[in-house]
Amino acid sequence: MDNKQRAKLDTCNRVKEFNTKHAGILSSIAEYAVETAAFNDALMMINKAAQVQSETPATASNVVQIAKENMANITIKYALRGMVKAKQIGELVLVNHLDHSIRYISKATKTLSVHRATNIKQHLNDNLAVLTNLTPENITEIENAIAAYNRIKDKPTINQQEKKATGTRPLPMSFTTAFKAIDNMYDLVQSHFGDSNPTLVNELALAKQIIKTGIHHQKSSHE
Repeated sequence: MDNKQRAKLDTCNRVKEFNTKHAGILSSIAEYAVETAAFNDALMMINKAAQVQSETPATASNVVQIAKENMANITIKYALRGMVKAKQIGELVLVNHLDHSIRYISKATKTLSVHRATNIKQHLNDNLAVLTNLTPENITEIENAIAAYNRIKDKPTINQQEKKATGTRPLPMSFTTAFKAIDNMYDLVQSHFGDSNPTLVNELALAKQIIKTGIHHQKSSHE
C-alpha cells in the first residue's frame, strides 16, 4: 500500500467513525443503508488486502539460497571424491561428468541447479561399484539435500504472486467502490440535512477529504 492508498484508508476510517457516531440520525435516510453496506464491504476488502501486504513471507529468499548452497556443497563434495577415484581407475568419461565446481550448481538458475545436482548424483549412483570410496549413504545425503532445496526453491516467487493477487490487485477496485459510496453518502446527507443540520454535513465533508502531505482534496471520488 503506497502513501496515497494509506491516505485513502485514513479517509475511509474517518467516514466509518462518522457513520458509527451518527448511526441513529443516519438511519432516517432510507437509501443510506445501501451505501453503507457497499462501503463496509469495500473497506473490509481493503483491510484484508492491507493485511496480506504486511505479512512476512513464510519462506525467506535467504533460506532458499542457503538450501541451494547446501545442495551444491554436498553434491560437489562427493563428486570430487568420486572424480579422484575415477581418475585413478582411468574412467575418463566419468571424470568429465564429475569435474564441476560448487558454482556450477550454486550459481545456476533454480531448476537448472536441481537438474545439475541430480545428474551428478545419478552418475555417482550408477557407478558405485567402481567408485569404492563412496557409499549409498552418500548418495542419500545428496538426494536429501536436493529434495530439501526443491521443496522450497519456488516458495518466495509463489508468496510474491499470492501477495500481489490478494494484497495488491484488489486495492484499486475496492477503493473505487468505497469512494463512490462515500460520495453517495455525502450527497444523501447534504440533501436531507443541508438546511436543518449543516454541522452534520460539514463533519462528513471534512471526514471524506483525502489528506496527504498537508494537502486537502475536497472531491474524494476523483482522487
